[in-house]
Amino acid sequence: MADAEPDPLEALDYYSLLSIEASAGPDDVRRAFHRFAAKYHPDRFLSAGASASKIERANQIYRRGAEAYKVLTDARRKKLYDVQLSQGKVRFDATAEA
Repeated sequence: MADAEPDPLEALDYYSLLSIEASAGPDDVRRAFHRFAAKYHPDRFLSAGASASKIERANQIYRRGAEAYKVLTDARRKKLYDVQLSQGKVRFDATAEA
């Protein structure tokens, strides 16, 4: 049994996902997230009659975008995320907050 292909979503950092620079401020993050949400919100796919698998994929992408928004609009978390990103971690590790 062959290993499944790696999910490209798992390789994207929050900045790449929202198409913003690391220097982006909270207002820039909000604007980027609104553009992102308009494109990937699951309701958009549901109302278009997309297949269940496309809707689930939209859910996965949207949840990751919401995660990015939550981290990048919080100055403390963003700073910690930038450190984690420099160590090769593309997703925020909340356990490192303590």
